[in-house]
Amino acid sequence: MKIFELENSKSVCRELILAKIRANKTEKQEVITIADIFRAKIVDVEEDSLIIELTGTQSKLEAFLNLLRGYE
Repeated sequence: MKIFELENSKSVCRELILAKIRANKTEKQEVITIADIFRAKIVDVEEDSLIIELTGTQSKLEAFLNLLRGYE
């Protein structure tokens, strides 16, 4: 097995977040809409919360989290 470290210009860097958001029934649809815009995946749904998985660049993840600031 060989390992090569790629230069920044030749590599792809991505980050992953799992966000648990507390939301009631009406807020869940709003959160799902935001997740769809960012192509995030809903990995768990409970009565009062959602867990969302999102991968991408740091700026994409920050933009997603900024839209969710009004939620717990």
